[in-house]
Amino acid sequence: MDNFFLRSKHYLLFIPLILPTLLSFYFQVGYMEWMSELQKEMLANPGAPPPFDLSGLADYKGYFLLYLLIFALANFVQLGWWHTVSTKLQGYLPTGTNLKPKRFSIAFTVASAYVIIMLLLQYFAFDWFIEIGSDFFASIEADTPPDFLEDGFIGKFLLTIAGFIVLGFLGLAAMVYLAYYSGKTLRCIEQQKPLQGSAVAGYTILSYFLLIGIWVFQPKVQRLLDTGQMKDPAEEVW
Repeated sequence: MDNFFLRSKHYLLFIPLILPTLLSFYFQVGYMEWMSELQKEMLANPGAPPPFDLSGLADYKGYFLLYLLIFALANFVQLGWWHTVSTKLQGYLPTGTNLKPKRFSIAFTVASAYVIIMLLLQYFAFDWFIEIGSDFFASIEADTPPDFLEDGFIGKFLLTIAGFIVLGFLGLAAMVYLAYYSGKTLRCIEQQKPLQGSAVAGYTILSYFLLIGIWVFQPKVQRLLDTGQMKDPAEEVW
């Protein structure tokens, strides 16, 4: 698996990284079409309750599971690339590079747990949203308060949102650190001297947005494995 991340062509790693973005565009187009049809129906029946029927969303669960699978694949590639670059290229680092492998291990564990938890939450939230949404819109049509509000729903909902915020902050911080660590690793190897601060900021950003950075980094990594140096000698000839 290490050879896969280090030896794969940049376009091969780019494909799973870009798929969630392409799918999100597809879902946005579908959402806009649904809203347009909904508005037309509401205009055709002024004064009637909103024609919401979320039960039909259950028919799309297969597509949602496919999205989660692709999202998991993209995160696996990104986390796997960060881990491989940060751990398997340590032998090329110049002496004095101030990197903390233990901190990387902690951040990697937190980021992996964050991705798994978010995938599981989205999986269970799909059916929950249909159930709660159907109850809510049925109560609007019946002009009665929703049943779930009687069970302290608002307090539980706010507590859940707070938990999501904390979890999201920890996950984001861990991923930023992984991007910094792998970006700094590559930059220090390339320059063959310890670097920090603004000298590694560009590579950190490219490492975080790996679907762009992979086009820059992967040829350099493969050159390093083939020749022992990351810089292209032709770039220094004027």
